[in-house]
Amino acid sequence: MRHLAETLGGFARAEDLVPDTLATLVTVGSHALLRFPGTRWGLKLPAHPQWTRLVHDHGRAALILGLDPLTQSADAPRIDAYLDAALVRGRLLFGFACCTT
Repeated sequence: MRHLAETLGGFARAEDLVPDTLATLVTVGSHALLRFPGTRWGLKLPAHPQWTRLVHDHGRAALILGLDPLTQSADAPRIDAYLDAALVRGRLLFGFACCTT
């Protein structure tokens, strides 16, 4: 995950100033595509249409990169617990991604 953070142009710890990354987000309806610099590939993410509209209107979104594994099947309470624990242990990294159309 640290390699991913470096590929995206660097992330910051919670206590640091959050930087803009080299990642870009393309929002389409209920999906967002996180694009990686220098590649044709991206990561398709499900997203609520209100969230994609908000990101599109503001031009960027905050990215949170967890350094510990989390199963794809994790529900909202499990994600909240993961984020709380990872934040306390300094296992979250933060950055901003610009939104493109």
